[in-house]
Amino acid sequence: MKIVYTTTNNKNVSTKIAKQLLKLKLSACVQIISNVDSYYSWDNKIEFSNEYLLVIKTNSKNISVVIKEITNLHNYEIPEVVVVEATISNRKYNDWFNKIMR
Repeated sequence: MKIVYTTTNNKNVSTKIAKQLLKLKLSACVQIISNVDSYYSWDNKIEFSNEYLLVIKTNSKNISVVIKEITNLHNYEIPEVVVVEATISNRKYNDWFNKIMR
């Protein structure tokens, strides 16, 4: 399983990304975590944003399309997209995930 992380400061954008990925069967589950304090460097300044963190569960074959959809729907000039390899440790969850991600 791959876990994709992205952040946005717009609830509607986060919801739109989640629903689109689920509708296209590019993800089995998307969690949106609100009220994330993000500090980052931009134009040689330290900036702050209160953001939504999307935790997107997908598989290897869908990564490039997931990234494309995030980029197309995102409201940021340079959206953060981080992909992490993960192992599902619960057999029943693994069975469910694989059934969804066919």
